[in-house]
Amino acid sequence: MNLSANPRSAAARTLRRQGKIPAVVYGGKMEPLHLELDQREFDALYPQVGHNRLVDLTLNGEKTLRVLVKSVQVDPLSRQPIHADLLVVTPGTKVKVRVPVRLEGSPIGVRRDQGVLQHRQRDLEVECAPEQIPESISLDVSNLEINGVLHIRDLNIPQGVKVLAQPHWLVVVVLP
Repeated sequence: MNLSANPRSAAARTLRRQGKIPAVVYGGKMEPLHLELDQREFDALYPQVGHNRLVDLTLNGEKTLRVLVKSVQVDPLSRQPIHADLLVVTPGTKVKVRVPVRLEGSPIGVRRDQGVLQHRQRDLEVECAPEQIPESISLDVSNLEINGVLHIRDLNIPQGVKVLAQPHWLVVVVLP
């Protein structure tokens, strides 16, 4: 995924009127840089990458940095992004990101016994190298019966990824 940026040329309000999003890129050993992003380009990219996919940020059409979208401020009325924070990631360092938990299958307790599936942990904070960030963590719930539970320790976590939560925390439960 690619995103282009230029040094910030005007005040934030002026940029927004011009179809730009003010942003800051920081991390590694570099000084923070204040940038402007094209709103259409960012709007097309952000739903695909979220906060846990690496993006190649091109500055002035020359220098490319590997970044994560750390946070996005959104206007409460229009729901349009009004500012973005981008974190530079360097090879060999670990980052903390939130990764969604995807449920697979339909529990026996829901199909057969009309139970209710409660998905308690919809995402998890993990720590890993930027290249190892999983898109999601899958969990097969098809064998869960009534009062069946799955904890964080039951997840199949990829090698090199550390979950920053207690192993006994509940992920899903089938209630009667």
